[in-house]
Amino acid sequence: MSEMRKTVDGVTELQEQLQELYEEVNRMIEEGDEDTARALIEANYESLMEQFEPGVYCVEQAAMLDVLAQLRMSLGDFVEVEDLLIQVCNHSSSIVMDPVAVIECIPSHLNPDIG
Repeated sequence: MSEMRKTVDGVTELQEQLQELYEEVNRMIEEGDEDTARALIEANYESLMEQFEPGVYCVEQAAMLDVLAQLRMSLGDFVEVEDLLIQVCNHSSSIVMDPVAVIECIPSHLNPDIG
């Protein structure tokens, strides 16, 4: 179960990071600083693309692409949104998931007191 706890902690950390990015970019947009918001989105996209290994994708990368698409939508950058969502669709069929980790997570969803 310690592996499951590490997985859950990693997911929680990723969710927090994505939420922080989402809130920060939306704050910039609300303040009218759309250029900086776009630059931050682009920097995160470029960083994500550097992490991709050809043919190997993971759920975390898909989640990041999805958040970046949502942020681009907030800016009205619909062509970029379409491109990001196409990437999510293209990569979703080749996402590498550890089946044991998925199976181990099921009990925690059924009973949060486990683990």
